[in-house]
Amino acid sequence: MTKSKVFLLILFSFIGGVSLYSFVKIPPALIGGILIFAVAVIFYTLVKNEFRQSFGPALIFGLGILFFGIGFWRAEIAFTVSNSDKIYEKAVLIGKVATEPDVRIDFSQYVLDITESTVPKLKNSGRILIKTGLYPKYNYGDTLKI
Repeated sequence: MTKSKVFLLILFSFIGGVSLYSFVKIPPALIGGILIFAVAVIFYTLVKNEFRQSFGPALIFGLGILFFGIGFWRAEIAFTVSNSDKIYEKAVLIGKVATEPDVRIDFSQYVLDITESTVPKLKNSGRILIKTGLYPKYNYGDTLKI
C-alpha cells in the first residue's frame, strides 16, 4: 500500500473518531484502553518485523485504531464545557459603559467595565457584555449598577 493511501486511512480514522464522538459518549478510561491497545498492536507489529513491505496490514490497522482514539480524545477535549467560568450566585456589578451602545430592533447591548463587584472572582476583572431591552437607554460613560 502506498504512503498516500496509508495517510488517507489515518486521516479518515481521525475524522471518524471525531465524528463518532457526536453520537457516542465513551468514558475516558475506555478511550485510554483503545489507545493502549493500538500502541500494543503497533509495538507487536514492529517487534515481529511483520512490515516487510512498505506498510503491513497489522501496522496500518494499529495506526488506524491509534488515530481513531486520538480523534475521539481530541473531540472530547474540544467539546467538553467547563463550568469554571460560571457564577452560581447573585452578583451586584457596578461599572461604566465602555463603548457606544449597540442598539438593535428589539434589544440593546452594552459593554461594561467593572469597577466594583460583590463576587470576589470578578473584582476589577475587566469587561462584560450585557444584553437588555431597548429602554431605559444608557450612553457611553454612564455608571450602571446591575
